[in-house]
Amino acid sequence: KMLKKILIKLHTEQDDFNINLPNIMDYSRINGQINFMYNGDMNQLVAALAPLNIDNLAIEEPSLEEIFFHYYTKEQI
Repeated sequence: KMLKKILIKLHTEQDDFNINLPNIMDYSRINGQINFMYNGDMNQLVAALAPLNIDNLAIEEPSLEEIFFHYYTKEQI
């Protein structure tokens, strides 16, 4: 599966929200904006996001720099 960059803008801040899926990396959440890398099943991701009140959702190819950083830092741990 290909690594994807997921960007989610929630309509309102949802403190109880938690994506409980494997294959999520580099997760961050700031002021209703959720960002992470994902290389799992897209159908599972869509099902996990379905209950949310989403203003915007972007699924992008990560840049070469982001891919390099992701794998480089993983090997350093």
